[in-house]
Amino acid sequence: MNNNADIAVITETWLHDDIDSNMIEIAEYMLFRLDRGGQLQGGVAVYVKSGIPCIHLSHLTQDNLEVMWLLYRPHTMPREIPHLLICAVYFPPKANSYEMIDYLISSLDTVTHSHPCAGILLLGDFNQLPDAQLKSFPLQQIVTSTSATRGTSCFLLVSNIAIARGQSLGSCNDLVATGNQPTSTSQVS
Repeated sequence: MNNNADIAVITETWLHDDIDSNMIEIAEYMLFRLDRGGQLQGGVAVYVKSGIPCIHLSHLTQDNLEVMWLLYRPHTMPREIPHLLICAVYFPPKANSYEMIDYLISSLDTVTHSHPCAGILLLGDFNQLPDAQLKSFPLQQIVTSTSATRGTSCFLLVSNIAIARGQSLGSCNDLVATGNQPTSTSQVS
């Protein structure tokens, strides 16, 4: 990772049990992965820079959904936001949207009750998932571009975090990539 990112979320990894994590290891990063069971395609993976406290919230994992929750505590967080809850999502185009929305809302309720001051980042490929209920949680959509190749919505939603041009939660400059077109976000971390 040449850009020195703290977190990288990857969707549609196509990983499976026969691919050992050592084969996709990146030096100085911890790998968290959730493979699609029994099928090719799909899956999510998150790389987190070594030395930054991060815990996989495995109790929120549901077998038939490609969603992984992490509790992340970078060293440069403001006092108002003690840590971040990162949710990596891959929602396949023909999947059950009611099931995914119900799961995400239920999980958001669970994590916000146990971590009321945490920032929440939902990242990934949401394809055609209706997002009105997610935005009413409240979540603010940051990236609104679509994939140039498929016309699908791949976006980042943020809750409990005030982000404005020139503001920063930490000291990182990040690039949020959606589909084929990267979207620069000024000082988001």
